[in-house]
Amino acid sequence: MAKTISRFLESSVGPLRMRCVLTLLLCAANFFLAYGICIRYMMGGSAALFTVSLIATAALVLILAFPNLEVQDDAEAEDVVD
Repeated sequence: MAKTISRFLESSVGPLRMRCVLTLLLCAANFFLAYGICIRYMMGGSAALFTVSLIATAALVLILAFPNLEVQDDAEAEDVVD
């Protein structure tokens, strides 16, 4: 499942740019995870933010851990060096 999501995202945007965006989203999810923990345990608030950010963090880690590593054919390869 994670490889399928990774393959879809990399095909529509580009591997490097998409991984940068996903890494930034992972940082934001980790911030909200820590903030949700603070709200839940230090202020006695709801666990909704904690739960949602925990699920988002786990999903982003799985997507980033299994990148699409398919080898391109020489005919389909793009030259990235000018």
